[in-house]
Amino acid sequence: MSYDIVHGDFASGLRTRLHDAAFNNDVASLRLMVQQGVAVNVSTIEGTTALHEACSQGHIGCVKLLLEAGAEVNAMTIDSSTPLCDASSYGNVECVRLLLRFGALTNPPLNLSTALHEAAMRGHVDCLQELVTAGGKLEAMDLHFGTPLHAACFRESIQCAKVLLKAGANVNALKIHATPLHVAASTDNPDLTTLLLDFGANVHYTDNRGRRPIDIAVGGSVVAGILRSHAETVLPLTQQCRLLIRRHLGHQITVSIHALGLPTMLQNYICFTRR
Repeated sequence: MSYDIVHGDFASGLRTRLHDAAFNNDVASLRLMVQQGVAVNVSTIEGTTALHEACSQGHIGCVKLLLEAGAEVNAMTIDSSTPLCDASSYGNVECVRLLLRFGALTNPPLNLSTALHEAAMRGHVDCLQELVTAGGKLEAMDLHFGTPLHAACFRESIQCAKVLLKAGANVNALKIHATPLHVAASTDNPDLTTLLLDFGANVHYTDNRGRRPIDIAVGGSVVAGILRSHAETVLPLTQQCRLLIRRHLGHQITVSIHALGLPTMLQNYICFTRR
C-alpha cells in the first residue's frame, strides 16, 4: 500500500496526509508513510508540521514516532509556535515531557509567546511545572500579556501563578509599567491578590497612566480593602526577611536554598513549601 502524500499541488503548501494521520492519531498509516520515506518535516503554508498536529491533540504515539523519524522538534509556524507551545497550550503534559527529552527549547530565540505563556494562560499546571523545571525563562516577555506571571494573573490561574512565584518569578515584573498586581486588581480576585502580596508585590508601583493597583480595583471591593490594608500595615520582620532572601536568590531559589545550610523548617518557610 502506498500514499499520495499531498492533497493538491505540493508547491502550494497544502495540508498533507501525514498531517491528517498525525491529527487523527492514525499511527498505522503514519508509520507506513515514514517507512516509505515520506518527509516528516513537510509543512503547510502556515508552517504547521505533522508534529505540531500530533502535539496539539496529545497523540503521544504519533509524537514519539515522528520524533524518532527525525521530525524537527523546534519547528516554528509563521506565528513562531513550536510543537512544545502547542502541547503546552492544550495541556498535553506527556507530549511536553517527550518533546523536552528530544531537545525542545523552552526559551525560543524570538521575543514572542513561549510555551510557559501558553501553559499559564490556560491553567495547565502540570505542563507549566515541567517547563519551569526544564529551565523555562520566568521573565520571558510576550508582547501582549507580558511575563508568564502576567498571563497567569490575566486568566486568574492561581495555581499557575503559585508555580511561577515559588520558582522565583519576579512578582513586580513590568509590562508597560503594569505589574501582575495591577492585573490581579483589575480581575477583582481576592485570592490572587493575596497570593501576590504574600510573595512581595508592591502596592505602590504605578502603571504608565500613574495608577496604583488600588486605583484599578473596584471601589469598595474586597480586593480594594486588601490592598488598602496592606499599604497601611508594616510587614512582620519574618516576612520581610523571607522576601529579602528570595529576592537575593532569584530564579535559582529552589536550588540555591539548600546551599545556605538552613534548617529544613526554615527552608520550607522561605520557599512557601506548605502554601
